[in-house]
Amino acid sequence: MLKSMIIGVKNKAIWPFKSASGFVMKKIGIDMNPRIFFRDSIRKNLAKLPYKVYNDFDWCNFDNRQFPVIGSTNINNIGYLHNYLMKKGYQVLPIDTKHFNGLYIKGIDNLPGIFLSPRKSFIGINEDRLNQSRDASTLYEFQSYGKKNDIDDLALLDFSSGVSLCFADYHVLSEVLDIPVRRIEYIKFQNSQKLYVKNFNEHRKQKSTYYLKELYNEYYDHIEYFSRVYYWEIKIMSEILNKSNISVHDVGTNVAQFPLLLRSIPRSSLFNLDITRIIASDNGCEGKQFVNRIIKRNGYKAIDFMKIDLTNQIHIAPRTDVVIINDVLEHLPDDEIAINVIKQLWEKTKKLLIAHVPMETQPNKVWDHHVAFDSDKIRDWSGELPKARIVSDDYIEDDGKSLTEHGFIIVTR
Repeated sequence: MLKSMIIGVKNKAIWPFKSASGFVMKKIGIDMNPRIFFRDSIRKNLAKLPYKVYNDFDWCNFDNRQFPVIGSTNINNIGYLHNYLMKKGYQVLPIDTKHFNGLYIKGIDNLPGIFLSPRKSFIGINEDRLNQSRDASTLYEFQSYGKKNDIDDLALLDFSSGVSLCFADYHVLSEVLDIPVRRIEYIKFQNSQKLYVKNFNEHRKQKSTYYLKELYNEYYDHIEYFSRVYYWEIKIMSEILNKSNISVHDVGTNVAQFPLLLRSIPRSSLFNLDITRIIASDNGCEGKQFVNRIIKRNGYKAIDFMKIDLTNQIHIAPRTDVVIINDVLEHLPDDEIAINVIKQLWEKTKKLLIAHVPMETQPNKVWDHHVAFDSDKIRDWSGELPKARIVSDDYIEDDGKSLTEHGFIIVTR
């Protein structure tokens, strides 16, 4: 493993600089958090460069985040940045993945930093370059590179650092394409939605050979994966419910891609489902502005947004015919809270509850998972719902496995 060339002492910060006599250290006579000092010293150095390096992606939980320094720059500048940081005394290791070049650095108190730079072939606003799958591939590539090259910080990349990496990526795209970051995010959302609709229609017409594949491997495609999840949920609704005057609550909706998909598909293509009301709830409903803009532009029926904290506010949720909760339960703190959420949501369900979870032997920390699921656990939890009939074993995916084995909890009254 790399040894740090920059050291720290307890409760004191050390500032490195070059002098005529070589590499010397200067002690700052004040107490300082070494993580903050590491970040601020990097910013001070980068401010002297003749080009832009984005390095302020604290996002959240800075004190607990694995990488206190995260940044990005244009691909044309990555080599110069590598040499510059080396001259400043940082240990630097190049990163080379399918879609990115990057730098892994070590600094004060052996703290890690990371800079990314998307390859030219990965820069654009086309659907195949800018969509939800881009974020997943970003995290996978850096984590995979760490595993292959024995870089523990990358191999165990945490969620907060991962999200910050994705925002760093957007800022390079913004600079190179001369488009505001908020516009980049909106284009990504639009592109993703178009792909969800396209994939749904392919599944509906059985023109594709997609099926639910293993998560987080080199073949994983986020949009392809969830397109299949959404297809099954819509198909099951059409087969179990009376097709008229249906109310649906999408719990933990995140950016509300699934509710918007339901609004984007004509009833004739939606297995003739007549969904009159859709509620999308989450702690923050991050996609609300984007969704409402698309709905207004296309004349779709409205989606009702609600702010609901699953750990203490489920009682405010209305009763609906269908409750959907996609890839949310694994993010809750522990099993007890997660199963309690399912039980409370079942009380709010008139007819059909569909949950989907990733199948993992251990919770994947890069995706902020805390609860792991397998098919036996899904069946046990389904059996704890009063007067529930389990139907996820009745539906078989194209690979011959039941939907239960693919992470679905499906129960009906």
